[in-house]
Amino acid sequence: MNENRRIAWAVLATAVVTAVAVGALFLFVLPAAEENDVTEPSPDIEQLESRIAELEAENAELQTLVEGAQAENAELQAALSELEEERARIARREIDHAPAEGWEEYFPEPESTTLEGESVEDVLELLGEPPFMIRSIAALPNANREVWVYVPFEDDPTGLYLFFKGNRLESSRLDEFPGLYLSGLLDAEWESFWIE
Repeated sequence: MNENRRIAWAVLATAVVTAVAVGALFLFVLPAAEENDVTEPSPDIEQLESRIAELEAENAELQTLVEGAQAENAELQAALSELEEERARIARREIDHAPAEGWEEYFPEPESTTLEGESVEDVLELLGEPPFMIRSIAALPNANREVWVYVPFEDDPTGLYLFFKGNRLESSRLDEFPGLYLSGLLDAEWESFWIE
């Protein structure tokens, strides 16, 4: 019986040691192995990574669209600026009796101007379309002649006369303007302006 007891104790001790070893294995070794085992991602991480990739691709696509829209916007802004400038030029060319605002600064004396030598286009840009004009266009641009007359003052028959030779402002004067018919601009006294 002693022998049986010893065997029983030995079996029991082996069982206890085995149980403790298995318990320690489950308690310490396997959780540590699970914590260190990150090589295989869970299905949730794979789905998130897939969604991130999709969103990055979508973002790149949208960025391309934004850049295209910005370029188109810049082109439209440039076209709009050109149209606004053209509208302003046309507005300045509306025929009015008076020259454009601020015209006095270019004519400090009744028979002189700071615009002498300026081109027809430049003067037109500064003063606007004249209400009265006599023009003689020749085959040679140097032979072109023009007389413009503005009526700058309300209730005053004074005219601002501009004389162009060869498409350049030659002279000016502030003088009475009774209308083109009575102005005498085509009379013999003006022959030298028109012919020379």
